[in-house]
Formats: sequence, structure tokens, C-alpha cells
Amino acid sequence: MTTITLPLSFLRPALITLLAACAVFPHTGIAAKAPDSAAPATTISAPAIPESVFYYRAGKDPFFPNRVVTPAPEPTKKEIMLLKGITGTPDRRVALINDRTFTKGEAGEIKSGTNTFKIRVVDIKDRSVTIERAGQTNELPLVDNLLPLDGTK
Repeated sequence: MTTITLPLSFLRPALITLLAACAVFPHTGIAAKAPDSAAPATTISAPAIPESVFYYRAGKDPFFPNRVVTPAPEPTKKEIMLLKGITGTPDRRVALINDRTFTKGEAGEIKSGTNTFKIRVVDIKDRSVTIERAGQTNELPLVDNLLPLDGTK
């Protein structure tokens, strides 16, 4: 069995602190005293904590109620019509628009996403096609490169 002995100089600061605490706070007894019935009862109440109240209104931030929230603009639906190719003889040309073939003067429907558009091909040139859609005439140029620049599909 090993015995560890500590020098008195090691315990001195702890003993001085304990004696000073006993001198400052005198011992009044072990048992708690009953309160005097003749003395008025005093109650200590904690300060009242205000309750947080949030009025939820749709679109309002409860932390910044005075901020004006503007709705995000609706994304514009881009109508993509691509002239992917032109083939045929100069007398009878065929244009490939969004995976559908058209000849000069032909009318048909083109799907772009979930939308369907009615168009009519007015003229087919060597590098472009003139189409009519909803009373407006537009010219579609021939797309040079249908593949992405990085080579991925």
C-alpha cells in the first residue's frame, strides 16, 4: 500500500480560504427556523416578462412587419422554335422546325415544352425560313451547330 503525504505549504491556501469564509458567514444553526406568524409575509416576485405576440398575415414577416414584400415576377415562357435543317431541291424545299418537317405554304402545329403553336411556312430560303404565327411574320435562321460547345449531349 502506498501512502501519499502532502506538505503543509500545499494545504495552507485552502485552509486560509475556508477560515475566512467561516468568519464572514457565521454559523446560525443547523435546523431552519420557522417563520414568525406575527411578521407580515413578504413575497418576492420576478419582473414580468412580456409575451411575444405575432400577428401572422400572409406574406408578412413577423420580425420585420413594416417591410413591403413585392412578389417575384412570373418567369416568361420562352417560345423556342429552331430551324434545324433545310433540304430538297430549289423547287421543292423542306424545312425541319422543332423536329417537324414543313414545305412552302404548309400550316401545322409545333410543340415547345407543354405549349402548342400553330404556324404557317410562308417561304423557305437557302439559310432561313419565313413563318407566320398569330398574324405576325418572323424569319427563323438556320442553326449552325445543334450540339453543345463542350461536346456533351
